[in-house]
Amino acid sequence: MNKIKQVLLKKNISQSELARTLGIKPAALNQMIHGNPTQKTLEKIASALEVPVSSLIDNDPDVPEGWVKVKIIGTVPAGVAIEAVEDFIDEVPVPGYEYKADKTMGFKVYGDSMEPELRDGDYVIVRTDLEPHNGDIVVCRVNCYGEVTLKRFYKKERTIVLQPDNPKYEPIIIPISSGVCEPNDIHIVGVFTMLVRKRVKRDI
Repeated sequence: MNKIKQVLLKKNISQSELARTLGIKPAALNQMIHGNPTQKTLEKIASALEVPVSSLIDNDPDVPEGWVKVKIIGTVPAGVAIEAVEDFIDEVPVPGYEYKADKTMGFKVYGDSMEPELRDGDYVIVRTDLEPHNGDIVVCRVNCYGEVTLKRFYKKERTIVLQPDNPKYEPIIIPISSGVCEPNDIHIVGVFTMLVRKRVKRDI
């Protein structure tokens, strides 16, 4: 049975009642339920039913109960800052508590500047709604040309330092003007929250 219908049945709520709560026609809600609802639609339905979004997503045999698939949408360099490749790469499951609709993104790491914690080929999950604290790992754009990098964030008196974990790389130091960082100098795309490391298959 469709997961949304399961929740409705469990809460003893009809589709017509839910449609009234959402301010839409029952036929439109029925189309959403049996179609492929967007994340925003799922978020609205979850809010109306007072349940997590993950409880409305149909079970996937590759996804444990209570987990949600996140798209890996690009590649982020763990080395010198270069332009990101923002194409769809993969999907990976993350725990529901790590997921927030439209605020959770995934990137593939390449380069070795964040070793030993993050390796070339790892997937990093980031949240775009979190403010970075000193020591957090961030995905950020470092100038107006859209060049991105993966580094550890430190904000000091007059500078922002993007620090690699690998000592063979130099930190990126960005001056702060008038107490605020110029938007063309740095933009935090997201704060690292979770590592996904895929197991390498080897021939026996």
